[in-house]
Amino acid sequence: MKKLYFSLLTLLLCFVANAQIVNIPDANFKAKLLSASSDNPVASNQIPENYYGSVSTYNTIDTNNDGEIQVSEALMIKFLSVN
Repeated sequence: MKKLYFSLLTLLLCFVANAQIVNIPDANFKAKLLSASSDNPVASNQIPENYYGSVSTYNTIDTNNDGEIQVSEALMIKFLSVN
């Protein structure tokens, strides 16, 4: 019975630990990343075509709108333009 409880607890912890948040200590940088959208050219999931970083579409980084950036969301971004 103890093995069953331990297995269930381990399985539950795996699901909870799945959504890891990226720690960004600079509040201004985090605000800039969260402001990314298709209208605001900050982030893209395309790889730039040349040295100057021209991409044709821009994307939202925070896709679930929770005010945080998860590892899965960050992995989708290939290009940042944060002047």
